[in-house]
Amino acid sequence: MRLMSILLRKLFLLAFVMYGSQVMSGNKSANTNDNYHADTIYFEKSSVNNTLENPGKGLYVNHWRNKDYSDIPHFINIIYQRFTWKDIEKKEGDLDLYKINKFIRNAKSRGYRPAFRVMSSSLGMGTITPEYVFLSGVPKVKHDVSKSVSTEYNTQYDPVYWNKIYLQKYTKFIIQLGKRLDGGKGIEFIDIGGIGIFGEMHLGLHVEGLWTEEELKEHGYSYEQYFSAYRDVIDAYVLSFPNTRVFLNISRYPMIADYAASKGVNLRFDGLHAYKNMFTKYKVSKSFLEHCSVKAKDKVSCMYEFALGKDPSELMATASLRKMNGEPVSYLHVNIGSAKNWSDEFKHLLAEYADAIGYNIRPVSMSIPSRFNINQAIRIEHQWVNTGMSAPESDMELIIDVVDVSNKIVFKKSNILEVSSWQINQQIMDNSTVVISDKLPAGEYAIRFGIMSKKYNTKPLNLKINKQPVDGMYKIFSFKLNDGVALTTSI
Repeated sequence: MRLMSILLRKLFLLAFVMYGSQVMSGNKSANTNDNYHADTIYFEKSSVNNTLENPGKGLYVNHWRNKDYSDIPHFINIIYQRFTWKDIEKKEGDLDLYKINKFIRNAKSRGYRPAFRVMSSSLGMGTITPEYVFLSGVPKVKHDVSKSVSTEYNTQYDPVYWNKIYLQKYTKFIIQLGKRLDGGKGIEFIDIGGIGIFGEMHLGLHVEGLWTEEELKEHGYSYEQYFSAYRDVIDAYVLSFPNTRVFLNISRYPMIADYAASKGVNLRFDGLHAYKNMFTKYKVSKSFLEHCSVKAKDKVSCMYEFALGKDPSELMATASLRKMNGEPVSYLHVNIGSAKNWSDEFKHLLAEYADAIGYNIRPVSMSIPSRFNINQAIRIEHQWVNTGMSAPESDMELIIDVVDVSNKIVFKKSNILEVSSWQINQQIMDNSTVVISDKLPAGEYAIRFGIMSKKYNTKPLNLKINKQPVDGMYKIFSFKLNDGVALTTSI
């Protein structure tokens, strides 16, 4: 009993000393307690989808079926075009970018983001590899495609894509193209388009009149050479377009997809179909999940394009979308004829899809101490969620600033939001610290925030919340500063 009594007295004395030290700490204690009385704002989800103005995601249509831009629905944010190598470089080293620049200029003037591909082979367009390439020693393979297309170009000459001279000429062309077009022109993405029919990974073995197994054998084709050729072309695009998204059309070759993703090249599949080519679709879906999901080691973006044959239908497109099963897709090419012919029902489906595609980062809530002193570290807590189909291509930069009544910025700070690792629909807590200088005069101020892509130099993102931004920045709190003390109010 005596031992128990001694222990109790010691515990009482320890508690009294701790209480006394808190009381004697004065202002420090008061400031700390104020941090627990937070002013909190909760964000409601907006019914208007303005997030398609954000980079790195979207639905797009091709320009050749929508040349006059008429009746393109509001949820389409990208216009896509394919150019031929022959049109751009008739003479070696002499690039004519008139057509590309005109396309970029017209798309941007109408509020769309331009994207394109340069092809060295197509179907029904004749020979589109420059003649100087063949004169340099690249084999010229004749293909009669009269039974597969109904155009004036029944015969075309295609290059041997794995030929060393061909690869030297093509990669040199891409390097020159990058010097002229990379960065600063608002290009959403560029496709790798120098190997295969349409610049896609396949060789058209399923198309009557194109490559045959005998022709491949005659010209020394092997998977090893094909893989090596793709590595050369991928490397050339990565080197030449460091400030532009680059996509590679993939098919049944996971090793090429793996290599592309390891270099930061995004993946696309132009064979989305509800029923056909399901084996290839399975292979592609596996690559998409491996390289485009949140947990991917080499995180890139993924894209689909419908493959609906000669008679594309809205019914088949609808069925194809429902077969995607929540894959991490950031882009969709809606190549279903002209947009002006789409039914209202199909437009409604696409609008819903546009609302979900890619990332959809938005704040859930933000909190700030209801009272703070100048030169004191102010902790702003924020909660976020990504309700989209995929993670962003890179982490985001969170910008927090303070403006006076004339919207002049008097304080600005940024930190990184690791959004590329956030699980879909998982709510994430984070915080930022702000310190208001004692040089700031008494008056009224507002605290704002915005987020922008870390990878590409773009304007702050639109967020799907019930607030309107000014220059990409959202006002969330106001405070009155007087005698070195600020009282906050949510806006």
